[in-house]
Amino acid sequence: MNFFSGTKIGLHFGNDYLSFAVLKPRGRRFLVQACKVIPLPPDSIRHSPLESNILNQEEIKDHLKNLLKDAPKGQSISLSIPDLSSRMVFTEVKKSVPALHELNQMIKWNMEQKFLSNIGDSQISHQIVAQSKESFKNTDSFDRTKTKHFLILGTAVLKNILSEYEALPLSIQMIPKVINNCSFHLFNLYHDLIFNQEKAGNFLFLNLVDHYFTLMVFEQKILRYIRTVGLRNPIAGSEAEKKEIEEKNNLKIFKEIESSLQYHYKDFPLKSQIHLFINGPENLPGFSVQLTDQFKMKVHLLNPSLLMSLEWAPGLKVRETALLTPAIAAAAGALI
Repeated sequence: MNFFSGTKIGLHFGNDYLSFAVLKPRGRRFLVQACKVIPLPPDSIRHSPLESNILNQEEIKDHLKNLLKDAPKGQSISLSIPDLSSRMVFTEVKKSVPALHELNQMIKWNMEQKFLSNIGDSQISHQIVAQSKESFKNTDSFDRTKTKHFLILGTAVLKNILSEYEALPLSIQMIPKVINNCSFHLFNLYHDLIFNQEKAGNFLFLNLVDHYFTLMVFEQKILRYIRTVGLRNPIAGSEAEKKEIEEKNNLKIFKEIESSLQYHYKDFPLKSQIHLFINGPENLPGFSVQLTDQFKMKVHLLNPSLLMSLEWAPGLKVRETALLTPAIAAAAGALI
């Protein structure tokens, strides 16, 4: 029996590793049949929205060829690409969502106003986040005409960057069917778990992976804010230098959370606790205690083992769970 029969494959591009997962549906559950982390030379993949991302195509291609040598030709694969490789912006429209070409032009214009630069020849995608009879720009104002307002999240990736990620599986005759930002894959993976914990839908989602973080702020189940910020890599240097870099990275995250709380939850600190859901490395308990102490938040550390929808194949050895999770999320996204 073919190991890959009826399965979905997820592949995540870290900055110095690839992670890979094979999932098979079992009713409403997913069986993780295989997963692996493949180390790469430092900075083999550069996370940037402007410059070439894949700096070592041939070596990465060889790893993929060996890893997927038993997969049938034409097998589809789901890709998790770095959040820092794309740009995102919210766009609000009235009455109805315009035709795709017009909407893409609106998103592009808003993005260039936000980033004060030309976004070039980009692949633009969008999703309708919410619709309301009030403007999302000012929740205190009410539109007496009852005009519908649509809040749309637009994402743009330079086509030459996107083609670098697509070219790798295509070079071994695999078809990239689903391509999404790492944080979107992860949020979709944990969606039900999060909303079961925070039914009112007022919470923050923090993804800490690959020397950057992405923060999402939700109000009444609506995504109202998203930002991705690069962090310094603490690997190089002495222990004292590593500790200093780690402290500076943590300070960056704390400041982003604080400003987001003050802007989006105007009566912060609130009487009712805000929930913060974190996807990140295994060494986060101390960090989460600091967050709890400073912001009086209820912090939830996310892990695939918490998901009732996932089970692991007997005898499967799972190491480096934080690095594997984006690949698992990508494969699960192709099955949903």
